[in-house]
Amino acid sequence: MAKYPAKDVSSWLGNSVPVAMLHYAMATAESFTRATQERSTPLPASVEAEADSEENLKSEADREANTRHCPANVSRTR
Repeated sequence: MAKYPAKDVSSWLGNSVPVAMLHYAMATAESFTRATQERSTPLPASVEAEADSEENLKSEADREANTRHCPANVSRTR
């Protein structure tokens, strides 16, 4: 499937693309080696800033949710 379109290969095998991808497609050592040896390029500052702000928002929301549902913070009325 690396050399030919997945639709063609799955047709030759007599299966659908999802079945072929699940049962016949395999990772190759060459692809792994190439991926691990490629030089990473740094993200643009705007992308890093966006990721940081999303992480901060998520952290704040998690803290708020934990505080709101914590039994120690629930007032007892009896």
